[in-house]
Amino acid sequence: MTCGRYAAALAALERDWSGQVALLQEMVRIPSVVGDEGKVQRWVRERFAALGLDVQEILLGEERLAAHPTAFDTGFPGAGRPNFRGRWAGTGDGPSLVLNAHVDVVPVEPVDAWSVDPWGGEIRGGRLYGRGAADMKGGWIAIHAALAALRASGYRPPGDLYFESVVEEEAGGVHGTLACRLEPIPADGMIITEPLWTHVIVAHPGILYFRLRVEGRSTHAALAQHGVSALLEALPIVAALEALDRSRARAHRHPLFERLPGCQGRSVHLNLGVCRAGDWPSTVPAEAVIEARVSYLPGESEAAVRDEILETVRAAASTPWLVEHPPEVEWFGWRGQPWQQDPAHRLVGLLQQAVGAERGSVPEVAADTAGLDARWAGEFGIPCAVFGPYGEQIHGVDEWVDLDSIRVVARSLLRTIIDWQHPR
Repeated sequence: MTCGRYAAALAALERDWSGQVALLQEMVRIPSVVGDEGKVQRWVRERFAALGLDVQEILLGEERLAAHPTAFDTGFPGAGRPNFRGRWAGTGDGPSLVLNAHVDVVPVEPVDAWSVDPWGGEIRGGRLYGRGAADMKGGWIAIHAALAALRASGYRPPGDLYFESVVEEEAGGVHGTLACRLEPIPADGMIITEPLWTHVIVAHPGILYFRLRVEGRSTHAALAQHGVSALLEALPIVAALEALDRSRARAHRHPLFERLPGCQGRSVHLNLGVCRAGDWPSTVPAEAVIEARVSYLPGESEAAVRDEILETVRAAASTPWLVEHPPEVEWFGWRGQPWQQDPAHRLVGLLQQAVGAERGSVPEVAADTAGLDARWAGEFGIPCAVFGPYGEQIHGVDEWVDLDSIRVVARSLLRTIIDWQHPR
């Protein structure tokens, strides 16, 4: 690294740090639940302009998105929810870099369970609280702080730097990061600042959602012997899918997927997340609906995973009623491909070294067991790594982000950008 460039940028970052924290409070105070990101993105556009970036709005039509082979229906229309890409033009032919962060957040319910205003951006003891503070407006601010510091220090990038502020990551990113990839730029690398603090992330699983419908025969509960309970008929299938979760966990292991705290030896999961049956206590339920998520590793095929689910359901549907009325399986929503980045890539190594210099120890690479927008980088052949601030209660009550960790991420980005664009 050219020490003078880093020292000047670091000094600028420290001078402006309180202003960046104030911006994060502003951002958290703008509700941006997935599907309703328009207001916060208008705020983003103003911030990009203030940074002196050339701003491109990206909002693609549904037909163009649907034509991509791994696109799917996220359940949200794209209208009114643009992405913004800010470009800092390079002075020569040096390597470009994309910095990517999503602005959408999950709902805050139950609001009454929060001890703070979920849209308040309150600071307590070095933690900033609010929905999206960690996931991932804190990471967004880390990028903003790094670019603002480089601007203020007089840095002249030899290659283009891009800041992508995207929507819909929580629902799969079709209108977000995929739309950005379909508006191509010469991207030599990408960093996503998701709140993954302990390791530099270089892989994640494929994700599929499926819906199981079991038919019954409705009647009054006082004559229940003449009906067929869809709920009871569904129970053996539920048990079989639970058993499949355990067997897949034993059969499909990957060391990168078991390094993160809390993974406890699990690389893949089959989660039964929703169960609905019947509509009245005195009525035998005529239908049971189960909705589930299954993850799978790089190297597994989507078709094989689907076949495994279908065969499990078919084998468990062995009662006389289900033989005559076979359950239906529908694939819907999330359809994310597995992603794995070569951990030996130069971008990964530079980010590891940068984080190590800021934290005192070089983080290992690992895989996240959730789906990320990084897969869109992989699909388009862009080297990518993921690292971001530390927070807790992500997607839960009283979500918070550690402010010092955002500063560490911003400082790490300074080092990585400079070293990436100025190879020794």
